[in-house]
Amino acid sequence: MVRSPALWVALGLALACEASAPEPAEVRAAPVEAAVVEAAPAETAARHEADRRRRETGFAEPLWRPGPDENPNCSERRGRMTPVTSREHAVELLRGGLPRAPEDLTQWIKLDDFRAPRATSMQNGELVGAGPIDWAAVGRAIAIEEAGGVTTYSLEFTPMMCGEYMLRMTDRGFVSLRGCCGK
Repeated sequence: MVRSPALWVALGLALACEASAPEPAEVRAAPVEAAVVEAAPAETAARHEADRRRRETGFAEPLWRPGPDENPNCSERRGRMTPVTSREHAVELLRGGLPRAPEDLTQWIKLDDFRAPRATSMQNGELVGAGPIDWAAVGRAIAIEEAGGVTTYSLEFTPMMCGEYMLRMTDRGFVSLRGCCGK
């Protein structure tokens, strides 16, 4: 038995609403027109430009260059290489020095922060106290992203005495290396 006056009021309102509701045969649906949403011309142009860049260079964004307030020793290099098919394949290509990639790009790929132990210093261009590269750690550090029908394998690393670098390789055979070294 319901004892609360508030529940009696709520029950009465529910019954009143049910009694005044139209029968299904009385319900008439008005025709609904589909709303056409068009992208703004600037958005469409930007999307087309990103698609064009992705087809030509493998990446949607334009080639990065340091601004006037940034380190002039920063740059991005792009090129073509063997298409990457998996994380394991990316590691295998890195172990082999990225076959078919431009030399001006591969010379900057120094996986010093994946060495165990890490180098303590550098003398005459050689690492002092550095162990071998831990390729399992390299594989775990590779991020995989899918966008626009392209799979990108990315690896962040920091060569000795340099800033952080970002290496990106795609399943379409494009490669990009962005980073800073020097002051």
